[in-house]
Amino acid sequence: MTLTVLEGTTFCVCDERGDVDGTPNAAGFFAADTRFLSRSILTVGGARPEPLSHAQPVPHIAAFVMRNAVVGGIGPNKLSIERERFVARGMEDHIVVVNHAQERLEFEVALELACDLEDIFTVKSADPGFAEFAGGSVDSAGRPPEVDDDTLLYSDGDYPARALVHVSQPFTLTDGAVRFRVALEPRAHWEVTVAVQPVLDGLAPLDTVAFRHRLERERDRANDSLAAWQRSALRERYAERRAVLPR
Repeated sequence: MTLTVLEGTTFCVCDERGDVDGTPNAAGFFAADTRFLSRSILTVGGARPEPLSHAQPVPHIAAFVMRNAVVGGIGPNKLSIERERFVARGMEDHIVVVNHAQERLEFEVALELACDLEDIFTVKSADPGFAEFAGGSVDSAGRPPEVDDDTLLYSDGDYPARALVHVSQPFTLTDGAVRFRVALEPRAHWEVTVAVQPVLDGLAPLDTVAFRHRLERERDRANDSLAAWQRSALRERYAERRAVLPR
């Protein structure tokens, strides 16, 4: 199953966990017809969590609820994992892990990330699910990123597009994944925010704080725009009903 989280022409195609896994169904985060994130796989304790439910209350926001897989000494239903995704001129994931066990748990949370900076037409030409399928293939891994403090920078030589991934918690980067060591007491929670900033046409990128502030403003704008559209639609339906009522 796939979901599309979108705002305008910026969108993310993912599965029921919120994961992005490369070429199937042209999965990824796209802006300006370019794929700025070709992989984003969440693991907890070395395994992908089990999906429980997902919801998309508005087009630009999706929420995913999961539980831990039984691995690494963590029993069933000991951890709940919530992931909220917001898409505007960037993409932001907020991940929260809660310990429901009666004992302290220690484990690793990881996000396997990749960016190939392919254009959407190339991606579609390599996907059998699209009419544009040409039988080719796409290497969705791209180049390894440069790391600068809390930010990963993905680029492809002289190509003018770049992707910056801002991470709110200290991490290590190994084998293409940002990794976090987590220790949680009973009923405690841990959270991280991961924001993807697309950079086009040689424009200077925003720093982490400025980009997150812009995403906050865009979330408010998108919510206000949707609320205005809903009010307008309600007025139109009300007017249509009044027009057919007997006088």
